[in-house]
Amino acid sequence: MIEPMNKIEIVGLMDKLDRTLDYLQHNGTVQIDEIPAVKETGDTPLHRIHLDESKNKLLEKYEELLSSVTELLDIMKLGNVEEVPLDEEAQDRLQKLSSDELIEHTSKISRKIRRLARQRNNLNQDLESARHYETLVNIFMPLLEKTESIDELEQIGVILKGGEVSVIPILRDSIDEATGPETLF
Repeated sequence: MIEPMNKIEIVGLMDKLDRTLDYLQHNGTVQIDEIPAVKETGDTPLHRIHLDESKNKLLEKYEELLSSVTELLDIMKLGNVEEVPLDEEAQDRLQKLSSDELIEHTSKISRKIRRLARQRNNLNQDLESARHYETLVNIFMPLLEKTESIDELEQIGVILKGGEVSVIPILRDSIDEATGPETLF
């Protein structure tokens, strides 16, 4: 769950800045945004820090990662998947990953979640189709059960609308169950 953030100001020694920022980002404690320009006068000891190219690239990677994770959470919410917090061991493993390893790990999970979401969607469509044709099968079963002997019947026909071929396996199974495998379908 994304929580509202408060602004904080970090004051410290410049030689500790990189380690401090890496630690805070690695633990997910803070989100680091660019600070607005500060008018520098000769009186103030504070100066605006500009990210170098490598830190800008890292920031872009993390922004892309955040976007990907947010999208995955949305996919999972659509499937009513409840969030389960990571155990400490899993948290430790993730925290030890470099930015590139974290992005690769998230990419693998993303592919798996998207594949599972497609499978879930396909299964839901199949289930909906089966429910739709359940009434059709329920209509035919009593007709087949009423006949004392299938041998007396020469033909029974079913006309399906275009696009309704997904019911054929259901009908075949039901007819085979009622009449036996020697029935031509």
